[in-house]
Amino acid sequence: MTPNPEFDKRIARLPALFHELMAQPLYLRSEIFSRERIVKPDVPTAGNYVFYENGLPMYVGRSRRLRSRLQEHGRDGSGHNDANFAFLLAYESATDQNIDITRTRAALSDCTEFSPVFLACKRRVAAMSVRFLSVPDDLEQGLLEVYAALALPTRYNDFQTS
Repeated sequence: MTPNPEFDKRIARLPALFHELMAQPLYLRSEIFSRERIVKPDVPTAGNYVFYENGLPMYVGRSRRLRSRLQEHGRDGSGHNDANFAFLLAYESATDQNIDITRTRAALSDCTEFSPVFLACKRRVAAMSVRFLSVPDDLEQGLLEVYAALALPTRYNDFQTS
């Protein structure tokens, strides 16, 4: 197998990008958004983010539309695809409450027992702190997401696919 210098170059950048992400200030969502409108102008267009609860890193994400993505995670009306982190929290909470979770994500979202749990978890995410970093390159975003999730380590990043 031949070496891939482009990949090696990007991998070599990850520790510095991670350090830069960790050096960013923590913001409460209420400091960034007001009534779902942006009030903090320096939220980058694209990049990586980390949600924190009680000072603990909980979830790492990335987006090409970071402002909207941060809103979606904690918006009451967001669906299971837009509020994935909240859905993971709700799934865990529903399990603890013995709610039947053997349905599809879409079916769970419409379930009368699960819906209030999901809403509570979206509000929980909305109350968390977040730090973010401008990372315009999609590939570097993806690599940094995995690197940061492993380095922190975050409980809710599992990288499973269906």
